[in-house]
Amino acid sequence: MKQKKTVGSQKLSVRKAATILLGCVMAAAAFSSVCVFSFVGKNEPVQKETKAALISTETDSDAVTERDGTFDTVEWRKAGIDEFELTEVKKETKAETTTEKKTKLKNVKLVSDETVILREDRSDDSEAVAAIGSGEAVDALESYDDGWYKVSYAGAKGYVRAEFFTSFDRSEKKTDAENVKKAEAEQKEPEKGPEKSSYVVDFTPQEFEMLAAVIEHEVGNCSEQSKIAVANVILNRVRSDRFPDTIYEVLTESDQFTAVFSYYDGSVTPSENTRECALRALSGEDNTNGAVYYYAPQYCSDPNTISWFESMTLCLEIDGQRYFK
Repeated sequence: MKQKKTVGSQKLSVRKAATILLGCVMAAAAFSSVCVFSFVGKNEPVQKETKAALISTETDSDAVTERDGTFDTVEWRKAGIDEFELTEVKKETKAETTTEKKTKLKNVKLVSDETVILREDRSDDSEAVAAIGSGEAVDALESYDDGWYKVSYAGAKGYVRAEFFTSFDRSEKKTDAENVKKAEAEQKEPEKGPEKSSYVVDFTPQEFEMLAAVIEHEVGNCSEQSKIAVANVILNRVRSDRFPDTIYEVLTESDQFTAVFSYYDGSVTPSENTRECALRALSGEDNTNGAVYYYAPQYCSDPNTISWFESMTLCLEIDGQRYFK
């Protein structure tokens, strides 16, 4: 009997131990589930945000994330290729608008209204190249929209401000008013004298008016002999191989007879006496002994210029002007 009781007692202990062990396993499983759920729940927003971020960087559309049952829209600004190209076009357009604008010039003369400094660059602080005297003419090569000209003067090139010069475009057509004025001047041309074929050089009505204007401007208040002498210096140049072949080209040659611009701007009207002296010179009356240069010592203060003139052969002196060849 004692043995049977012992066996029954052992069976009871085994069941109790199994029950306890099963309870512990179930408790452990429940605890693990709670921990896993807690861990997953806490990290889910982070994982969702990370996923949303990855989606937003891989596409050009708006990224959408889900939080607590609601949707938050996030705008992502990533420039596409079309937008980049548009930006480049705008930059190029801006660069074009800031590019300096210059115009090539031909047959344009500038006459200085006062003494002007010829400079190396388009700046008042740039180095001086030369001084252009009041009333002197220069050849304009280029004009800039910032108010500067590139010019040629006495063999040198540089820049001057446009505001100090009066310009004359010899190639542009005259206005109707100017054409009327020229036609009236041509009608006043003296008809007397020898036939045109007997003149020492050929000339056009315009060239005659230009010649008379230069004589009037240079020596209009002097004697007839001075007027004839100035006219002959011009005609002697036309006939010389060292100078151009027409009155027009001689008078408009760079840095020579700047008085010719009185013809273009109409500031000087030749008198009848001046016209007659011009015609006498054209007809062959020459008192210069072949002179092709002249200057007035009382109006010249540059020792180099004076020395240059005086190094040549003196032909005559009239009314304070000296003529050379």
